[in-house]
Amino acid sequence: MKKVWFFFLSAVVLLCTAPSIECYAADYAYITNSGQDAISVINTSDNSVTATITNNVGNTPFGVVITPDGNYVYVTNQLEDTVTVISTADNSVKSTIDVDAAPSGLDITPDGNYIYVANKNSDTVSVIDTSNNTVVYTITNNVGADPFGVAVTPDGDYVYVTNQSQDAVTVINTSTKTAEPPFIDVDAFPSGLAVTPDGNYIYVANKNSDTVSVIDTSNNSVTATITNNVGADPFGVVVTPDGNYVYVTNQSQGAVTVISTSNNSVQSTIDNVGKDTTGIDITPDGNYVYVANQGENTVSVIRTSDNTLVDTIAVGNAPIALGKFMGTIPMDSDNGDDSEDDSDDDDDGGGGCFIATAAFGSYMESHVKILRDFRDVYLLTNRAGQSFVRLYYKYSPPVADFIADHEGLKTVVRYALYPLVGLSYVALHTTATQQTSTPSISSTLEPNCSDTTNESLKRKGLFKSDERDFVKNQALVKFKIEISHEAIEKIAEESGLTIIKRVSPPNLYLMEASDNTTVEEIMKRLSEYEQVEYSEPNYIYKIPME
Repeated sequence: MKKVWFFFLSAVVLLCTAPSIECYAADYAYITNSGQDAISVINTSDNSVTATITNNVGNTPFGVVITPDGNYVYVTNQLEDTVTVISTADNSVKSTIDVDAAPSGLDITPDGNYIYVANKNSDTVSVIDTSNNTVVYTITNNVGADPFGVAVTPDGDYVYVTNQSQDAVTVINTSTKTAEPPFIDVDAFPSGLAVTPDGNYIYVANKNSDTVSVIDTSNNSVTATITNNVGADPFGVVVTPDGNYVYVTNQSQGAVTVISTSNNSVQSTIDNVGKDTTGIDITPDGNYVYVANQGENTVSVIRTSDNTLVDTIAVGNAPIALGKFMGTIPMDSDNGDDSEDDSDDDDDGGGGCFIATAAFGSYMESHVKILRDFRDVYLLTNRAGQSFVRLYYKYSPPVADFIADHEGLKTVVRYALYPLVGLSYVALHTTATQQTSTPSISSTLEPNCSDTTNESLKRKGLFKSDERDFVKNQALVKFKIEISHEAIEKIAEESGLTIIKRVSPPNLYLMEASDNTTVEEIMKRLSEYEQVEYSEPNYIYKIPME
């Protein structure tokens, strides 16, 4: 009976949740399987493989990077001399880009505009313009022999490339798209590399020397070489978001080395991670490290709080995943079309005004907030609830539009929702004693879904503030479809706002005030512009800052 009650209440609560599904996000890993010509997609909330992409994936997928907005994944195909572009909205290949021979590592500029690809057998670096997925530059001079790993600095000004056969690192100036000599000499066969979040240091794994070089970016010199306890055949490198630690895979040892950046010494070694550990990346919150094990077709998950192996995930044949294979991916409502093709759906209205918001007249109305909180606590914290929400956001906008256009119907819907508001309020304010004596609503759906703490929400990619409230100085802003990005940038500047990111549907932006401006004041400013369809608080998630 409790299950029936839960699903009934959930269904009605979905009639009152206002923001569009594109505002939700979750962390995913895209793993290149070099021996299978396939990409495994892992949902890090439960470490399940949610998709295996095989259609139109190139020969020997190797390196990988996810765009900052989470909408696309770029993959190098080492034996096909191409780069594949995958849309995360439906996990389909959208484009294939010809580059030079044996593309290996790649990275993307922080603004998402350019991708730098190391072509190992051509001694070149291709520069891809992501706006049209074409190669706009090919850097040939001073690149070095066998370029392999690629890392872009956080300010986007420089690109560092390892040269495996030259035992050196090349520095590329992104403003001129040229490699600037001299080379930075490191140890033998440099492979993966990573830059610290502050951009001050580059850590380079020297595979044939069992060392890690530390480069000071202020003068492009090696300031330290870590030799003790690094491990055999260091390959992949990742730095924690706080910049305190560096994780390095030891390929032939099947282990991961943990280095402290405070003194550049090895703090611990995590053994028995997997066979032939290669690519490595870390979740945006820094809580988990994911490692591709090429020799056993798995991905290992390490908890960074105690450096313990907590999970092993079966993937495709010979996973490599060199690069930034983890990212926060928008959960697109259409889940089948490229984000640029959603304009027709969005232009009809709907947007941020779904059924109960249309009935009560405001996204911030108190009844709507109670129902929205129920959704956040009892639906978005489990897989079944998330699927339920996705279906609702796919099919409900036309109903909301109809209600918004009929004043009499608004009144009817409001009165119909009042009892459900009360039930939701009771569910949200059940005391701890009552929850102990009576099974929670969420536990009737899934046995392990009763944890609705902030930590649980963070693991699922749904970052909530301490009060389970909106982010205090941010707003989601939907502009009319015909408004250009340049015009939107001007409006943001005039309003004293900064564009944090462009969300997946056309002209939906997450904006932030640099001062202590309230959300209400932000929305008031934006209401003065006829180009703005609507604005609403960022209740759903906080953008993880690197």
